Amino acid sequence: MTEQAERITDFDAGSRRAVHAAVKEALQSIETRFGLKVSLGALNYDEVSATCKLTLKCKEYRRPNGEVISGEQRAFELTCTQYGLKPSDFGRVIKVDGRDMTICGIHQGAKKHPIIVTPAGSVEGPLYKISADMASSQPNA
Repeated sequence: MTEQAERITDFDAGSRRAVHAAVKEALQSIETRFGLKVSLGALNYDEVSATCKLTLKCKEYRRPNGEVISGEQRAFELTCTQYGLKPSDFGRVIKVDGRDMTICGIHQGAKKHPIIVTPAGSVEGPLYKISADMASSQPNA
Protein backbone atom coordinates (compact mmCIF):
# COMPACT_ATOMS: atom_id res chain seq x y z
CA MET A 1 0.00 0.00 0.00
CA THR A 2 1.44 3.38 -0.94
CA GLU A 3 1.17 6.46 1.26
CA GLN A 4 0.00 8.83 -1.49
CA ALA A 5 -3.63 9.72 -0.65
CA GLU A 6 -4.16 6.22 0.72
CA ARG A 7 -4.28 4.91 -2.82
CA ILE A 8 -4.11 1.11 -2.90
CA THR A 9 -1.92 -0.38 -5.60
CA ASP A 10 -2.06 -3.95 -4.31
CA PHE A 11 -4.01 -5.79 -1.62
CA ASP A 12 -2.11 -6.99 1.41
CA ALA A 13 -3.28 -7.70 4.94
CA GLY A 14 -2.98 -4.03 6.00
CA SER A 15 -4.84 -2.58 3.02
CA ARG A 16 -7.49 -5.29 3.30
CA ARG A 17 -8.17 -4.35 6.93
CA ALA A 18 -8.31 -0.63 6.08
CA VAL A 19 -10.72 -1.14 3.16
CA HIS A 20 -12.92 -3.52 5.15
CA ALA A 21 -13.20 -0.99 7.99
CA ALA A 22 -13.98 1.85 5.55
CA VAL A 23 -16.68 -0.16 3.75
CA LYS A 24 -18.21 -1.19 7.08
CA GLU A 25 -18.30 2.46 8.19
CA ALA A 26 -19.88 3.56 4.89
CA LEU A 27 -22.57 0.89 5.21
CA GLN A 28 -23.69 2.25 8.58
CA SER A 29 -25.50 5.11 6.83
CA ILE A 30 -27.45 2.59 4.71
CA GLU A 31 -28.35 0.66 7.85
CA THR A 32 -29.66 3.82 9.53
CA ARG A 33 -31.40 5.29 6.46
CA PHE A 34 -33.30 2.15 5.50
CA GLY A 35 -33.71 0.42 8.88
CA LEU A 36 -31.78 -2.63 7.75
CA LYS A 37 -29.33 -4.92 9.50
CA VAL A 38 -26.18 -4.81 7.39
CA SER A 39 -23.40 -7.34 7.78
CA LEU A 40 -20.18 -7.52 5.85
CA GLY A 41 -18.31 -10.79 5.60
CA ALA A 42 -14.56 -11.26 5.60
CA LEU A 43 -12.64 -9.79 2.68
CA ASN A 44 -11.00 -12.40 0.47
CA TYR A 45 -8.25 -10.98 -1.63
CA ASP A 46 -5.36 -11.53 -3.97
CA GLU A 47 -2.87 -8.92 -5.14
CA VAL A 48 -5.31 -6.96 -7.33
CA SER A 49 -8.85 -7.70 -6.18
CA ALA A 50 -10.93 -8.26 -3.08
CA THR A 51 -14.40 -9.70 -2.58
CA CYS A 52 -16.72 -10.10 0.37
CA LYS A 53 -20.28 -11.11 1.15
CA LEU A 54 -22.73 -8.33 1.92
CA THR A 55 -25.98 -9.27 3.67
CA LEU A 56 -28.93 -6.89 4.07
CA LYS A 57 -31.80 -7.98 6.33
CA CYS A 58 -35.04 -6.24 7.22
CA LYS A 59 -35.21 -5.45 10.92
CA GLU A 60 -39.00 -5.37 10.67
CA TYR A 61 -41.56 -7.02 8.42
CA ARG A 62 -45.12 -5.77 7.87
CA ARG A 63 -47.65 -8.55 7.34
CA PRO A 64 -50.48 -7.98 4.82
CA ASN A 65 -52.83 -7.38 7.78
CA GLY A 66 -50.59 -4.50 8.97
CA GLU A 67 -49.02 -6.34 11.92
CA VAL A 68 -45.31 -5.60 12.27
CA ILE A 69 -42.98 -8.41 13.36
CA SER A 70 -39.20 -8.72 13.48
CA GLY A 71 -37.28 -9.72 10.39
CA GLU A 72 -35.88 -12.65 12.37
CA GLN A 73 -39.39 -13.93 13.07
CA ARG A 74 -40.37 -13.66 9.40
CA ALA A 75 -37.20 -15.47 8.29
CA PHE A 76 -37.99 -18.20 10.85
CA GLU A 77 -41.55 -18.54 9.55
CA LEU A 78 -40.32 -18.94 5.97
CA THR A 79 -37.84 -21.73 6.74
CA CYS A 80 -38.89 -23.47 9.97
CA THR A 81 -40.78 -26.34 8.33
CA GLN A 82 -37.52 -27.48 6.69
CA TYR A 83 -36.32 -28.26 10.22
CA GLY A 84 -39.46 -29.93 11.56
CA LEU A 85 -40.69 -26.81 13.36
CA LYS A 86 -43.82 -24.68 13.04
CA PRO A 87 -44.06 -20.89 12.67
CA SER A 88 -45.62 -20.80 16.14
CA ASP A 89 -42.37 -22.24 17.58
CA PHE A 90 -40.71 -18.82 17.27
CA GLY A 91 -40.48 -17.46 20.80
CA ARG A 92 -41.32 -20.83 22.37
CA VAL A 93 -39.42 -21.57 25.57
CA ILE A 94 -37.83 -25.02 25.74
CA LYS A 95 -35.47 -26.84 28.10
CA VAL A 96 -31.88 -27.20 26.86
CA ASP A 97 -29.48 -28.92 29.24
CA GLY A 98 -31.80 -28.03 32.12
CA ARG A 99 -31.98 -24.32 31.20
CA ASP A 100 -34.98 -22.45 29.84
CA MET A 101 -34.14 -21.21 26.33
CA THR A 102 -36.20 -19.24 23.82
CA ILE A 103 -36.21 -20.22 20.14
CA CYS A 104 -35.32 -17.00 18.32
CA GLY A 105 -34.08 -17.87 14.85
CA ILE A 106 -32.62 -20.20 12.25
CA HIS A 107 -29.14 -20.14 10.76
CA GLN A 108 -29.75 -21.77 7.39
CA GLY A 109 -26.08 -22.32 6.63
CA ALA A 110 -25.55 -24.48 9.71
CA LYS A 111 -26.04 -28.19 9.07
CA LYS A 112 -25.69 -29.66 12.57
CA HIS A 113 -26.99 -26.83 14.79
CA PRO A 114 -29.26 -24.51 12.77
CA ILE A 115 -31.71 -23.45 15.50
CA ILE A 116 -30.78 -20.31 17.42
CA VAL A 117 -31.84 -19.98 21.05
CA THR A 118 -31.17 -17.48 23.81
CA PRO A 119 -31.68 -17.74 27.58
CA ALA A 120 -35.36 -17.22 28.37
CA GLY A 121 -36.16 -13.73 29.59
CA SER A 122 -32.87 -12.20 28.46
CA VAL A 123 -32.77 -9.12 26.30
CA GLU A 124 -29.87 -9.13 23.84
CA GLY A 125 -28.51 -12.19 25.65
CA PRO A 126 -25.95 -14.60 24.23
CA LEU A 127 -27.05 -16.73 21.30
CA TYR A 128 -26.61 -20.49 21.22
CA LYS A 129 -27.13 -22.96 18.38
CA ILE A 130 -28.85 -26.32 18.83
CA SER A 131 -29.89 -29.14 16.52
CA ALA A 132 -33.29 -29.13 14.89
CA ASP A 133 -34.05 -32.47 16.59
CA MET A 134 -33.31 -30.96 19.99
CA ALA A 135 -35.63 -28.02 19.31
CA SER A 136 -38.53 -30.03 17.90
CA SER A 137 -38.42 -32.78 20.53
CA GLN A 138 -38.40 -30.52 23.57
CA PRO A 139 -41.69 -29.84 25.36
CA ASN A 140 -42.48 -26.30 26.39
CA ALA A 141 -40.56 -25.25 29.48
